Amino acid sequence: MPKDFRYPDKPTSSTLDFISGLKSNYLAQAKINEWRILMFFENKKPPEIFTRHATTLKKALKQELDKEILDTLKEFNPTELTIIDGGYIGRRGKHKPSIVLFDIMKKDSKWVTHWQYEKRDTEIKHIFKQYFEKSPCIFLPEESRIDFGAFYEKQKTNPKDGLVEGIVVKELSSTLIGGRKESVDNPCWFKAKW
Repeated sequence: MPKDFRYPDKPTSSTLDFISGLKSNYLAQAKINEWRILMFFENKKPPEIFTRHATTLKKALKQELDKEILDTLKEFNPTELTIIDGGYIGRRGKHKPSIVLFDIMKKDSKWVTHWQYEKRDTEIKHIFKQYFEKSPCIFLPEESRIDFGAFYEKQKTNPKDGLVEGIVVKELSSTLIGGRKESVDNPCWFKAKW
């Protein structure tokens, strides 16, 4: 386990009725059926990628990561340690292996876990736009800031070959609370799966 490893927060299981009642201080995202990963970028080296259980993704997959994904991830080459929370999606139906970006935990060797989610979300979108937007194998989850019940139904009727399994709703002012010992449910994040 790398010395800077920190377990990612998880959304709390909830119901669609509860999520539908949430208002404007939240952001909903498609809940992707993925393998949760943390990507460590530093000193223009290839990224180190770990599962949320601190095992290397290569070891967990029992094979090398897709070359197109690795080559694309190498485009992001900060000189200081940056840790991005995301998910790995293996080959499914028509879909090639890909990576979805969720959050940023460390930027330029400084923890940003105390930043509100809205600021971290802006930063991960900036990284995506600057380095990965043209790539077919790196993406951001679809999102909505209004009518979470309708967003849930939209995702359910178009589950994208099993890639989507529900929605996650995050309070925009929430911070990360996970630690070095375990992954915890963030009480400001909620998920509803079908």
